[in-house]
Amino acid sequence: MAAAMRALMAVGLVVLPGAFLAVLGYLAFRTVRRAWREARSQIAHGQPVAMKDVLSGVNVRSLVREARAVAF
Repeated sequence: MAAAMRALMAVGLVVLPGAFLAVLGYLAFRTVRRAWREARSQIAHGQPVAMKDVLSGVNVRSLVREARAVAF
């Protein structure tokens, strides 16, 4: 089943124009949402959480980690 899903995703990324950007946007959204939830759960003493702080912690490594968690 995992091999079939992997093959389907590979074909979709090659055949469909814009599919790569759609997948990249989806992974970026999931990564930022996960980082936002973690930041909100670790609020100390009522300090507000800024999106700037959340986005500064997101990097390519976290996007790759999220892609592996979703697809494989």
